[in-house]
Amino acid sequence: MSSQLSSRLASVERHPEWERLRERRPRTAGHQFSFGCGALFGLVFAGIAVFIVGVAVSMMSQTSRLQSGRSLFPTVFTGLAALLALLGVGITVWMLFRWRRFVRAPLQAVPAAVLDKRLHVRGGGTNSHSRTNYHVTLEFRDGRRTELEVGGNLYGLLGRDDVGVAWIKDRYLLDFHRLADV
Repeated sequence: MSSQLSSRLASVERHPEWERLRERRPRTAGHQFSFGCGALFGLVFAGIAVFIVGVAVSMMSQTSRLQSGRSLFPTVFTGLAALLALLGVGITVWMLFRWRRFVRAPLQAVPAAVLDKRLHVRGGGTNSHSRTNYHVTLEFRDGRRTELEVGGNLYGLLGRDDVGVAWIKDRYLLDFHRLADV
């Protein structure tokens, strides 16, 4: 870390607004909502797959009554549907785990400098939607650097070399207040 950046970060804690900003609590509802939607998706996915398993088992019992030789299709179909049900349960458990980790993580208000910004776009081919993930690399007073996920609106407001107060929870940058005079 350069000595200039180090002195800028140290001046954040001496700034007249520091105490007020440090006590501020940004909203976390959007992050919690996304975890809830992911868990709900997993439950619906698993429910549909369990329904398909039930239909497939019913088909297998009907087929065995009608034919003396059993077809392999209902068995394979039932197995695939069961795997999809397990995938849905796995998605639900993973999203609940992430939500729990997020809720239990402390909210930290720390002086930080924006070192870099990057985005990652997935999808977006013909007849498909795209998803963009936004990341910001912050440097702290002790010289530590970390890359955090950030929402698109906040990403657009941040610039390289911004210095101010960062609100961090788990692996997410919830808010950043730029201090222009440091």
